[in-house]
Amino acid sequence: MIISVPEIWDYKKYGPGVVAAWFKKEGSIIKKDDLLCHIMVVKVTYEVRAPVNGRVVKIVAPKGSKVKPGDPLIDIEETAEVITVIPEAKPAEKALPSETIIRATPAAKRLARELGIDLSTVTGTGPGGLITEEDVKRYREAIPAYKAKELSGLRKIIADRMMESMKNSAQVTLHMEVDVTELVNMYEKDLKNKDITYTALIVKAVSQALQEHPYMNAHIVNDEIRIFNRINIGVAVAIEQGLLVPVIKDADKKSLSQISNEIKELSSLAKKEGLTPDQLTGSTFTITNLGMYGIDYFTPIINPPEIAILGIGRISDKLYYENKEIKVRKVITLSLTFDHRAVDGAPAAEFLAKIASILTNPSQKLKLE
Repeated sequence: MIISVPEIWDYKKYGPGVVAAWFKKEGSIIKKDDLLCHIMVVKVTYEVRAPVNGRVVKIVAPKGSKVKPGDPLIDIEETAEVITVIPEAKPAEKALPSETIIRATPAAKRLARELGIDLSTVTGTGPGGLITEEDVKRYREAIPAYKAKELSGLRKIIADRMMESMKNSAQVTLHMEVDVTELVNMYEKDLKNKDITYTALIVKAVSQALQEHPYMNAHIVNDEIRIFNRINIGVAVAIEQGLLVPVIKDADKKSLSQISNEIKELSSLAKKEGLTPDQLTGSTFTITNLGMYGIDYFTPIINPPEIAILGIGRISDKLYYENKEIKVRKVITLSLTFDHRAVDGAPAAEFLAKIASILTNPSQKLKLE
C-alpha cells in the first residue's frame, strides 16, 4: 500500500516541505507508529509515523525530495501482525583468554602511548606478528584526519538560504557606534527588575523607526519591492542545529513588556523545537544580537526576501574627552545590512541614525507602552 504525505501543514500558506531524513530502509520491518521520516517545512520538523505493521517495499520520496500533502511517500507491504525477525545463529566464538598478551617493540609501545593508540587494534608485521614502531606510524596515518558530517536538515536549509541571499542581492553594511549610556541607566533603574531584555528595547526602537522609514519594512521579490503596512520583526535565535527566526507580529502595536515576554516565549519554544510555521514566517525586518557573546560588530546576512537586517553588538565602555574632562560612556555598535537594489545608502543611513537617536535619548523618544 502507498502511504501518502499526511495533511500536517497548510500547503497553500507555507508551500512544499522537504524530506529531511528517513529512519527506515527498503526491506525494513516496521510496526504501527514507528517513526518513518522527518519532513521539514519552514524550519519546522514534522514526524511521519507508520500507520500499519509491515515491511518497507520502496521509499517513493527519497531524502531531499520536495513534497506536499497527498504526495506518495512510501510503499509498505501491510501485515496483520508484527513480523519478528529471528537472527541466524552464529557459531560460538572462542572464549577470550583472561589476559591478552600484545607483542610490541619498546619503541612501538612508547609511540602508542604518546599518540593514545590502543595497541590491540594495530596489526603487527614483525616476526611472529610483533608490532613495530613503523606499524604504529602506519596505523596513525590511516586514521581519518576529520569527521565528516552531512549538510542536511535545518543546517542545509540555512545554508541554502544564506547562499541564495548572498547570490541574489546587492548587500551593503553600515556600522554605527551609538552612545547608550542613558539607555543603560534607565534599564538598570527601571526595567531590569521587570525582567525586560535589551533585545526587547532594540525591537521597540526599530519598530518605531520603521514607522517613520517604511521603505525599510519591505521585501524584494523578482523585480517588485513590496512595502508592508504591518511591522513584523524577526528575532534570530541560536539553537544547537542552527538559527531560527521567530517573528514578533505587529511589534509597533505592542508594549515593551509584551515584546519582551513574547521574545522569551518564542526563544524557549525555538530551543525545544516547538515553533510552528506561523511563528517562523511573515517577518518584514530581522534583528540578530551577538552582544551576549562579546562581539562588538559584525556583518549580518539578509534574511530573504527582506531587504534589511540589523546586527547588535555588545555594550562596552568607551572614554570620551568632553569639556576638558575624560568621561566613560556606554556604547553599542549597530550593523545594518541592506539590499542596495531596493534602497540607497543615504536613506539606509537615515534609518540607522533614527534608531540611534531613539536609543541615545530613550526617556524622550522610546515609547514604552
